[in-house]
Amino acid sequence: MESALDWIGQHPELALLFLFVSCAVEALFVIGIIIPGALILFGTGALVALGSLDFGACVLLAAAGAVAGDSITFWLGRHYGPSLFAIPLLARRPELLDRGQGFFRNHGGKSIVIGRMVGPLRPLMPAIAGAYAMRWPQFLIMDTLSALLWAVCYLAPGVVFGASLSLAAEVATHMVLLLSAVVGGVWLVIWLATRSVAFGQRHGERWIHRLLDWSHRHRRLGRLGSWMADPDQPEALGLLVLALIILCGAWVFLYSWWGLGAIYPAPYDAVSYQVLRDFYTPGAAFLASAVAMLGEAPVYGPVAVAVLASLLWRRRMRAAAHWVAAVAFAMLIGVGLYYLLPLPDPVDYFGGRQVQRFSGRDLILATVIYGFVPVLLSTRRKPGIRAAFYGTAAALVALIVACEVYLGLQWVSVAGFCVVLAVVWIGCLALGYRRHRAERVPARPFLWVVLAVFGAAAVASWHGQLDQRLERLQPVQVPVTTASSSWWQARYADLPSRRIGVAGRPEQTLNLQWQGGAESIRELLLRSGWREPVTLDWRQALRWLSSSAPFDSLPVMPQVHAGRYPDLVMIRPLGEDSLAVVRLWNSRWIVDRSPLWIGALGKLRPNTSLPLLRFPSAQPATIDSLQLLDPSAPVERRRVTHDSQAILLIRPASQ
Repeated sequence: MESALDWIGQHPELALLFLFVSCAVEALFVIGIIIPGALILFGTGALVALGSLDFGACVLLAAAGAVAGDSITFWLGRHYGPSLFAIPLLARRPELLDRGQGFFRNHGGKSIVIGRMVGPLRPLMPAIAGAYAMRWPQFLIMDTLSALLWAVCYLAPGVVFGASLSLAAEVATHMVLLLSAVVGGVWLVIWLATRSVAFGQRHGERWIHRLLDWSHRHRRLGRLGSWMADPDQPEALGLLVLALIILCGAWVFLYSWWGLGAIYPAPYDAVSYQVLRDFYTPGAAFLASAVAMLGEAPVYGPVAVAVLASLLWRRRMRAAAHWVAAVAFAMLIGVGLYYLLPLPDPVDYFGGRQVQRFSGRDLILATVIYGFVPVLLSTRRKPGIRAAFYGTAAALVALIVACEVYLGLQWVSVAGFCVVLAVVWIGCLALGYRRHRAERVPARPFLWVVLAVFGAAAVASWHGQLDQRLERLQPVQVPVTTASSSWWQARYADLPSRRIGVAGRPEQTLNLQWQGGAESIRELLLRSGWREPVTLDWRQALRWLSSSAPFDSLPVMPQVHAGRYPDLVMIRPLGEDSLAVVRLWNSRWIVDRSPLWIGALGKLRPNTSLPLLRFPSAQPATIDSLQLLDPSAPVERRRVTHDSQAILLIRPASQ
């Protein structure tokens, strides 16, 4: 691999020529079916991430090759006409030709874009366009746009893959596990939703007949079943009775689960919260907060209004009435539990805040609103379209639930119960709606309006409240105030001796405690030869793939202590391939009116354990071997032992 990369680095023009020819051949009629174009572009993207090729040049040449091959195929179709498709290879696969011709008849010029993204159709669509007399200028414009889009879409995964290699070992191990769990959970939810819809379609009618038979045999108890499933019976009273039953049942369940007064969480809830809190990082919290806010009133409220307005505009009165019932009764259930059940969320409970109200109200409403939209859209539509609608809604709700649980906004048991409660209510409404002259809702114009409102409301909510949400997620920190002499002599031992990493386990030694203002500490470090490292982003991370970049120009790996990134990071060269690094976190202690910082003074060396990568990695070092400040700096130093580890105390000399 290294030899191949060296050759490509020395002859990039030949590699780009190979890319052009490959994309052109892949676009040729029939021949392109056997050319692995997606694999070639994926590998090229990885070479871009490794610094061997330029992304812009690869996009342009891949698109140019695709347009050249498509043009040849187009003129073959124009010259030979439909007789071109009578070759034996296509005769054995008539479904491919039928699919391509169907695409062209249904979508016209758009079929060129669609066909380029679908592998088996890619070498057929230009020939079909030529055979059916599509105008050459129109074809060229559509094909050029689709080729550029195709090149970017197929190169990007390779670029991400190549760049991610440098992060997998030291930064993202636990985050990859967490994200994998989220993705796997969302996939499982989508699978369950689609399978449940298919199962209900196969057996629903039989269940309804059984319900009606039971209702006829039990006059009093059976009225509820008749109200819901019999098209000749009014359903409004049945929905009202069901809503009251669900509300009472929910209150009894949650009150029994949590006990009198909701004093202590269940062991399962407490353990789940603490485990997820160990994986808390600022970056993940930012993304999770953005997703969680999709399940709050500033977002689902405008969506509910937009759905109602769209239904009324199109005169779907029965659908609008059921929509009002869905939202109104969900509000009744959520507000009822909010005022009847004192139940703080985990952030408030463990953060010491005096908030004692049920926090699942928004989750119930969001699940009902996002979950009942597929009920309206899937009426009188094919099973595949129904599954797509229900799967999308289930994925959105699952992401909201996962992010709220991760952030500590919901207990696991409460989140699961709220979703089940909302799904039960959606099922009751869907049964009543489908059995009482359900109306077909036009999907495309309806979705455009709802998605536009959803996107606008989400952006507005993020812009105004995301920062406030992140502040609320931080636990209440009561500053510890002490005298400098007390900290200097003994109280340094009350601070943690090791950094609490992403997995919640003690890791690197915190061998530094420093009293002073942030700016004064930074100035002292600058005068002693320290400087701030290169900011880590995806562009700078590509420097880890270069063997010639100066070691002190490489971005430094981020480290987390108790869910926070350091407030100050400084580096100082020790040699050609060696750096000293100091990281400082605010301890929330106040020592003689000055903040106290805890930190780690360490050494960085190149890590070459992964092929082709060179990134700064922490190495064992003692505080005595690393000179932190110039000897003439106006500070007092004291070396002490804390938990069998040597740590350095620093305070202003005036103390």
